[in-house]
Amino acid sequence: MQDVQIERRRANTLYFETLLVMAATGMLALVFCLGTGVSFGLGLIVVGASALLVGGIVYSLLEMHRLATRNRELELAAKSAEIEACEAQLAAQRAEAESRIVEVPVGSEPYRHHEHHLESPGLDQGQLTTGLAGTTPFFERKDAMTRTNAKEDVPN
Repeated sequence: MQDVQIERRRANTLYFETLLVMAATGMLALVFCLGTGVSFGLGLIVVGASALLVGGIVYSLLEMHRLATRNRELELAAKSAEIEACEAQLAAQRAEAESRIVEVPVGSEPYRHHEHHLESPGLDQGQLTTGLAGTTPFFERKDAMTRTNAKEDVPN
């Protein structure tokens, strides 16, 4: 109900502003016609035509402005409703996530290593290969080359 009253006030203001501009334009056209000595019939046509032309332009511009403002208000209301719904959904998700948080006792590992689990078959592949005695031929040659290069770089 209140929105309808606001729309009516805006429309009444729009008509008043348009009529005000039409009257001012008519007065200016009348002063121009009286100053130039135009006949009464032609002066009446000039006053009426100029008032209608300028009034139509002003009315169109003000109506477009009113409609654009109204659409902007509707878009802002829709966006604010959408934002509120999103914030409510986020708050519900946050509350659900916080209810699922399990506190870990102080001093214990948050993630135990896999071999500490009862289901674990033992060491993983990386742990198995780190205990090997020998190295590969590639790394043996690389180590030998590094040692010889290091001996050459040492100044005497």
